[in-house]
Amino acid sequence: MEPVQAVRFRERSSAERVNSNLKDNYGGRFVRVRGAAKVMAHLMFGIIALTAKQLFNMFVTLAMPQVLSGLAHFPQLE
Repeated sequence: MEPVQAVRFRERSSAERVNSNLKDNYGGRFVRVRGAAKVMAHLMFGIIALTAKQLFNMFVTLAMPQVLSGLAHFPQLE
C-alpha cells in the first residue's frame, strides 16, 4: 500500500470506529423520531455524549500520573 493510501485508510478507519461507537452505544442505530431537525438533534446528543466521554478519558489519562504521585504524601491512601 502506498503511503498516501495508508494515511487515507488510517483516517477512514478512525472515522468508522467513531461511527460504529455512535451507532452501538449512543442511540445512532434506531432513531425513533421523524423529521430532519429531530433526527439531527438526536444524533448530535449522541455526539455530545461521545465527546464528553472522550474528554473525560483524556483528562483521566493525563491527570492520573499527577494524582498517583500526590498519593505519596498520604501513605494511608495507598
